[in-house]
Amino acid sequence: MAETYTSAKSALNEIAGHVVSDQKQLLRARTQIGAARVSLEGIPTKYADVITWIDDQATANPTVDLWTELKAEKDQMAADFVALKGTAQSMETDLAGYDP
Repeated sequence: MAETYTSAKSALNEIAGHVVSDQKQLLRARTQIGAARVSLEGIPTKYADVITWIDDQATANPTVDLWTELKAEKDQMAADFVALKGTAQSMETDLAGYDP
């Protein structure tokens, strides 16, 4: 605990430095979250051909377990993707107004 004005002022400056460091970290996180969201937005277009091909194969071969299982895995990945994209959008929105 600070015993003099000078030591108290020094401790306060240390706290301020810590807060500024955390502010910078939040700003970097906001940038990284934005970049991740943009990357996620591009996934459906980037992999559209593969996604369509898997769906078409599963439809054309409904009795072939390999294709129906692959489509089921793709559908689960799509659900995970939608949830992740929603999380990224929420995080980006939450940090959008942060301006230290």
